[in-house]
Amino acid sequence: MAPSADVTSLKPWLNAVAAKTSTPGGGNVAAVLGAQATALICMVCQFSKDPGGNEALLHDLDQTRNDFLQLAEADSAAFKKLMLCYRVDKADPLRTDNLQKAITNAALIPLETYELAAKTAELLITIEPLSNPNLHSDTAMAGAIINATLTSARINVLVNLKAIHDKAVKSNIERRLENRVHLKASLSRLIDSLVQRIAD
Repeated sequence: MAPSADVTSLKPWLNAVAAKTSTPGGGNVAAVLGAQATALICMVCQFSKDPGGNEALLHDLDQTRNDFLQLAEADSAAFKKLMLCYRVDKADPLRTDNLQKAITNAALIPLETYELAAKTAELLITIEPLSNPNLHSDTAMAGAIINATLTSARINVLVNLKAIHDKAVKSNIERRLENRVHLKASLSRLIDSLVQRIAD
C-alpha cells in the first residue's frame, strides 16, 4: 500500500522559497520541479504494463529523483559560496580567481539540472507509447513539468554564464546547452498530442 501524502508538509519548503532570502531560489525550485516530474513518471510507469515491469527503470527513476534533490541542495551551496566571494575585499589578489571559480560552479550546477532534465525528458518520450492510456493527463503533466525544469535550469545557467571570463569554459557550457535544445520541441509535440487525446 502506498504511503499517504500530506501536502501540508510542503509548507516549510514553500515558506522558505517565499521568504526574503536568496536561497532557496530559482535554481532550487527548478531542481525540485525535476524531482516532482520524475516522481510522476515513476507513478505512470507502475500503472503501465510494460514500463512498470522494469525494476531497473523504476530504480533509475528513484535515483534520478534523488539526484534532482541533491542538485537543489548543491545550488544553494554554490550561491552562498558565490556571495562570499563577492564580499571579499577587491584588493585581495586571489579574489578574481576565486570569484571566477564560484561563478563557473554556479553555472555548472543548473547545467547538471538541465542535462538531468533532458535525460528525463528523453526517457518520457521513449516510454510514452507504452504508458497506460488512462494516465494520459499525468503523463502530459510530467512532460509539462520537466519542460519547465529545462527552461528554468537554462535561465539559471545563462544568468551566470555571462560573467564567466574563460572563453573555453564558456564555450563548453554553451555547447552542452545547445546539445539538448531540440528536446523542447519534441517534448512540446508530445504534450500537445497527449492533450489532444485527452480532449477527444
